[in-house]
Amino acid sequence: MFETDNGWVEFLQASECRPLLRRELRNAYHVFAIIEINGLKRMISHHPMMHAPAKKLPWPLSKLARHDVEINYNTADENPEMKQFTKDKIDVAIEEFLSGAPSYQKVSINVEFP
Repeated sequence: MFETDNGWVEFLQASECRPLLRRELRNAYHVFAIIEINGLKRMISHHPMMHAPAKKLPWPLSKLARHDVEINYNTADENPEMKQFTKDKIDVAIEEFLSGAPSYQKVSINVEFP
């Protein structure tokens, strides 16, 4: 793990990254992970400014608040595709993000705090 000024970066194999990705996508302020498969990059991310409400709701309403994650696919024709998932589908998003990746492929996981 490498610490940065406002967070940290971890490099894990695709076979080892699921638990950390799951935890951070559900809890972190700003998190994104990048993997390269067949020469094309994919990024899964959660950023509160885009994927969460502007103001945190009080409990228990906070359990119902929006908390999306997004996968960006950089394609060969330079038109990136994007797909969003709700918080209850984070595991599905992680599996789609890692789909087609060999188990030894490195994944860069970046977490930033305010």
